[in-house]
Amino acid sequence: MTDKGQDALNVGRSAVPDKDIPDDLRARFALAEEASREDRRLMSEYSQVAAFFAAVSPSDVSMFLNRFSTEGIANFLSQIPQLSDSLTVWSEHYFKSSDKSCVAEDVHQLETLGVRRESMSVAMQAIKVSPFLDKSFAELGTKRKRNQRAKTLLAPVQELRDLAKLFGDPPALISRGIPNPSKIACELELLSSMLSWGQFIYDSLGANHLLEVSKFGLASLVHETTGRFLDREVSYLVCVALDDYNYDETRHRVWRNDNYQRLQQHVPIVTHLLVALNSVAAKQKPAQ
Repeated sequence: MTDKGQDALNVGRSAVPDKDIPDDLRARFALAEEASREDRRLMSEYSQVAAFFAAVSPSDVSMFLNRFSTEGIANFLSQIPQLSDSLTVWSEHYFKSSDKSCVAEDVHQLETLGVRRESMSVAMQAIKVSPFLDKSFAELGTKRKRNQRAKTLLAPVQELRDLAKLFGDPPALISRGIPNPSKIACELELLSSMLSWGQFIYDSLGANHLLEVSKFGLASLVHETTGRFLDREVSYLVCVALDDYNYDETRHRVWRNDNYQRLQQHVPIVTHLLVALNSVAAKQKPAQ
């Protein structure tokens, strides 16, 4: 829409006194204005997210995350009201569920050595959801396929920007009835960016998949807290979290020998976070 057409619509509306506008039309104007404000907010957020991933490298993210110390994270967590109490209640329910009863002795053994059930339950939940996230990322296709899709999504963006300039900024009530080129362009840019998020996360963590990161988290929590790897106890927790009862002590030890040192170098933030959580839980509420 041209500027002249825009001005004509605005003048036409302003020529009608507010008192002469029917209530139902006034309500439609209000809803349309609110919807337009929400669209503008979303477009701003979409653009910011896409710009962030375009401007920041995985190595930048890795360096930023790994600057956080255990003490610093623990201090931050201790400032969150009711965090420890809420986690304690949740972890009690988590381990009382029927499918966790088989590891009760292992949980108790680890607790006697200083590993809190709050931090164990968080680590086990991360292990449980990691395969789902890894599968979701994998379903987006190979790196080559993702790059092709990303370029395809970006192809019409410039044309949409040009259309947006041509249409100008029509009144909200009219704009609700037609596609918004600016919003579509922002959505396509965000979708294009999202195709690379999985690989971005893996590269930032220096990992092949999230499952190995979450398994390392539990193993490193136990090792940092007790000074021992305790492969038998850790493998039982992992097999329950994954619902994979073929995952035994031998399989876990082989995995740890192959991957632990590499992950220790790349994702110390995972260890720092779980150990900090363990420390905060221990200070605020003793294990029963």
